[in-house]
Amino acid sequence: MFTKRLLAAVITAASILFAACTPKSTEQESAGGLIGAEEADIFNESGFPIVREPIRLKVTVSKRPVHGDFDQMPIIEQIEEKAGIDMEFEQIPNQSYGEKINLMFASGNVPDVVFSGAPNNFMLYAGELIQPLDEYIERYMPNLSSIFAQRPRYRGYIVRPDGNTYQLPGMEEYPQVETPGNLFINKTWLDALGLDIPETTEQFYQVLQAFKEGDPNGSGSADEIPFGGLENAWWPYQTLRTLGGSFFFPMGPENLKVNSDGKLEYVPISEAEGFQRFVEYYQKLYQEGLVDQEAFTQGAPEFFAKGKANVLGSFIFWFDEDVVGIEGVSDYVMLKPLAAPGGKSPRMLRAPTISFFGAGALMSTKNPYPASTMRMMDIMYEPEFSWQIQLGPWDTNLERLPDGRVNVLDPPEGLNVNEWRFNNSPGGAWPLTLLEEERLKIIMPPQDVRKQERYEELKPFLPAIEEYLPILSFTADENSELAILRTDINDYFNQQYANWITQGLDVREAWPGFVEQLENIGIARYVEIYQAAYDRYAAN
Repeated sequence: MFTKRLLAAVITAASILFAACTPKSTEQESAGGLIGAEEADIFNESGFPIVREPIRLKVTVSKRPVHGDFDQMPIIEQIEEKAGIDMEFEQIPNQSYGEKINLMFASGNVPDVVFSGAPNNFMLYAGELIQPLDEYIERYMPNLSSIFAQRPRYRGYIVRPDGNTYQLPGMEEYPQVETPGNLFINKTWLDALGLDIPETTEQFYQVLQAFKEGDPNGSGSADEIPFGGLENAWWPYQTLRTLGGSFFFPMGPENLKVNSDGKLEYVPISEAEGFQRFVEYYQKLYQEGLVDQEAFTQGAPEFFAKGKANVLGSFIFWFDEDVVGIEGVSDYVMLKPLAAPGGKSPRMLRAPTISFFGAGALMSTKNPYPASTMRMMDIMYEPEFSWQIQLGPWDTNLERLPDGRVNVLDPPEGLNVNEWRFNNSPGGAWPLTLLEEERLKIIMPPQDVRKQERYEELKPFLPAIEEYLPILSFTADENSELAILRTDINDYFNQQYANWITQGLDVREAWPGFVEQLENIGIARYVEIYQAAYDRYAAN
């Protein structure tokens, strides 16, 4: 490594000296100052390699436990070879990545490029340590520009409050991930008890009663858990609250929706009647022992163990095999959203921005090769490279079939698909794009096939994408204020919600005090900050 660094230093010094003695070309002057002084005489505006002499970039990246060595990943080596650019990685364990990134920017000691994240108080460094990218995207990134032309909303996702773009996105359009919280029911148990698949909340209640009392697993004891799940799940989309779409707008983690006038609503208040009816329904299930009494306290391992012990009658989760094991999958079927009394059309909770990664990469103002860096990043948005960044290199992890489809190859013995994938590729929050028409070329493994089929069944129940918040950007002051408001509001909401369910409290009697406390905490200001960010997004 020392030899490579010394060589890079010599090359850089020679480049500076050569640039000082050589006038800039007309082409370089026309770039409007986008080309760094050190790269002026080695930069190619088109064609490959990008530079006529090798250069080196200092790069920081988040490394998960499953990741291999970024310096040895074949896809990264391909990109470096095509660009003529060497990336010197500082690989920070993901557990400490956020803390170290914040310290880097606070000290001003920043690398040339940061992948997979950004400092918390992002806008404090915008323009000072973090480089605006809009002109570079327009001039040097035709692949990304083409994607923005096809999907204008993606450009809006990454525009910051000052009107500039500072981070490159990662985008993988994979429609099935928009429905992460699926409701499964044990069809074998239904058949054993002579019951039909429930279609309404009342029928579901009756089935759960039968599961509790009828010994459907044939154990001879009352060990059945009629309805199981995780209320403290790492992801709110997979909690039992996803049943709420039978009663009110199925809200995401912010508890907000966008109405037809472009105004934001805090759903528990704006749809109070439906929310209260849902709490009363869920409360009844819990108080009668039809819901796992540990739903609010258990973690995933405990939940999964119950699934594999053949005691769950129904549950909510992304993949059924995660809960009940591959051997239990054939016992379960997915339920469509349940109709509730009152004639309301049930809707399914949607996660429309889940496959968009806004923090693919950012470039520091200290980067001496900005134009070269951005041309290199644009390589990553070519489908051939995006496939490999996300899922692994061709012939090792993937193969392109004669009909254009993409097959995921089996991993070596002792590794699963994800372990093998991340050994060879960054995946996730990197600059890449697989639009739906490209991503659906993949030959999906069985669990993904099932998930895709379920998604198709659920599509008629999905609210319009416009009703959900897009990815929003906040000013430094807004972020500081939101950090407190969001924590206080969510903590209070979650505590009251859990108390209503588990303690059997009268939600209607408690409602005026609940709303008053939200107002005291600052719910109006919470909505106002989100509204301002949404209005900026809509304007772009």
